[in-house]
Amino acid sequence: MRPKVSIALCTCNGAKYLSLQLESYLVQTCLPDEIVVCDDCSQDETVVILNDFARRAPFSVRVLVNDQNIGSTKNFEKSISLCSGEIIFLSDQDDVWMPNKIERVSNEFDDSSEVGMVYSDAELVDETLKTLGHSLFSSLFNGRLTFKEMRLIERGELFSVLLKRNIATGATMAFRAKYKNAIIPIPNDIPRMIHDGWIAMIISVVAKGIFLDERLIKYRQHGEQQIGATNYVQGVFKMAWKDAMERMAKNHKAEKEYVELLKHYITSRVNAPDHVLKALNAEIQYQLGYIRHYQLRKELPDDREKRFWPVIRELLSGRYHCFSNGIRSAIRDFVVDHTQETVFYEMVDKRKAVIH
Repeated sequence: MRPKVSIALCTCNGAKYLSLQLESYLVQTCLPDEIVVCDDCSQDETVVILNDFARRAPFSVRVLVNDQNIGSTKNFEKSISLCSGEIIFLSDQDDVWMPNKIERVSNEFDDSSEVGMVYSDAELVDETLKTLGHSLFSSLFNGRLTFKEMRLIERGELFSVLLKRNIATGATMAFRAKYKNAIIPIPNDIPRMIHDGWIAMIISVVAKGIFLDERLIKYRQHGEQQIGATNYVQGVFKMAWKDAMERMAKNHKAEKEYVELLKHYITSRVNAPDHVLKALNAEIQYQLGYIRHYQLRKELPDDREKRFWPVIRELLSGRYHCFSNGIRSAIRDFVVDHTQETVFYEMVDKRKAVIH
């Protein structure tokens, strides 16, 4: 007998697109055993649509409406906690599943007890489900993993990849319910992290994660969604050189604190293997290197002659090559009048910044 399958669906004012998502559950080649829906105080016809679907679905559909708005991450936490299946599929309200999604993903769990999580690619579509001509993975991750990332995944070290960037999107994800106790409660004080990033990370610590290079959902892009397949460009602007150095140091201090908090939560939930602890500690040290490098550059004297030895020592340490543009940055730090220089400071996504 195949494992019991639950779908954890979260809704909030989703009436415009919800019906097609619900219909896509009905045409699965392998039907789910239950759907647990947590609605986060919808003000439109969402709950009416859900209750109508529950009456005619050939499987159990539980619809729970929150007393107050709790946000998407805590809403998914609630829905996951109420699922009784052995395999839990996460679902957004505005996508459409391919008919073979449940069967295809379930087969991966059947093939190996070591698999704790499966996630896939997705077809990007517009509001009307017209294809945009590329996939979720190609949009967010340039369509490929680096050679280093592929080697890490092959060695069972998916966590080291996820620590740098989340390549597992919740709308495509399924996982074994036996890991619920490690997942829940989902931390709400880790900056920039929502439910899917946390679930992917915690399961990658204790089990194997499988990526299916198949487009198993139609991932709808529209102006009302909370998160889409964007690159999170936040803008490019000019700023004084010293201000830019200070901003970079602060950014990496925040990144170090993020990793330290992540380490605290992971080690308090599960027995982390050595490679996970090594990756976390290495990332903390890496961010410390960034902080020290940009603090040194910010504090360089205005007098060029007094900059010579600090710049040379920093260059010989390798940090100019590791954290800046190598000898070009070192030469600029030595010859340019820092009181007059301005630089282009670009926020390229939610976690990174680049100085031009």
